[in-house]
Amino acid sequence: MRQGLHSQRTHPKRYGPIRRRSAIVLALATAGALAVAGIALATATSTVPGFSFTPNNPDGAFTLGKLSFHTNTTYTSATRVNRIQLQLDDDFQFNPNSFPKCNPADLSGTMQQAMQKCGPPAGAAKNAWLWPPTANTSNGTALIDFPNPATPACVLVFNGQGSTSELLLFLRVKVGASSIYCGSPTTNTDGNGSALLKGDLKQNPATIGGDYTDPDICTAPDPRLGCQIDINMIDSSVPFLIDLNVSIRRSSYVRARCVDPPAGNRMWNLRAAFTYVDPPSSQSPVFRSQTCT
Repeated sequence: MRQGLHSQRTHPKRYGPIRRRSAIVLALATAGALAVAGIALATATSTVPGFSFTPNNPDGAFTLGKLSFHTNTTYTSATRVNRIQLQLDDDFQFNPNSFPKCNPADLSGTMQQAMQKCGPPAGAAKNAWLWPPTANTSNGTALIDFPNPATPACVLVFNGQGSTSELLLFLRVKVGASSIYCGSPTTNTDGNGSALLKGDLKQNPATIGGDYTDPDICTAPDPRLGCQIDINMIDSSVPFLIDLNVSIRRSSYVRARCVDPPAGNRMWNLRAAFTYVDPPSSQSPVFRSQTCT
């Protein structure tokens, strides 16, 4: 079965009146920028439709699993999201130094070409793909609000190099289509453009509460707790990012435990913060939680 992202399912209501809107230019050959110019100013609203970790019954022991998150932004006109901070409570543990790391400069072209540089085809010493090596689909999907129809994308997630790019989200897009095939990424040449988002694993702000920061502050050496996934400078690569829905899982890369008292009320918590450009603004945090045992 073909696995794709259909814009009809996730696209928000169309904009209200816009004074001026010019063409969006897509970088086709490399993992570069989707540029936009001449846009009217307005506002946006972001939500977190999904957040989960499986298995949900690790009890007090850090257990290997899959972390999934889903963000969505509805644009009333033209303000773009520029930063998404996914702040996880300290029952989540990350181990990025346990795996090979991908150079952002190596991610370009098709999914097949990206995987040849930083996935299983590159060999064990260079495989930075944060997904089981036998997986037959991408880590997830995205949707970008190009003029009709919205542009669908497949998302591959890699363990990255550098303090501001420890999490690399490679987007393969298909401009002018309602869906893109996201299966078989090691051989997949679908799509007609690509872009790259860079995320940082960094400590949560101390002001948001002990559940997110106590006792660890997401510092090396591994394992790291009290971390956020900080995806910044989005607008320079993917203006009008509507939907981002991805999962991360590879051996010990991410683990979780369930120790919050009282018994019967144990929860995993996510605090999501969104920052916008044109005009610069921020939204009140969005909270999601999942019961664990």
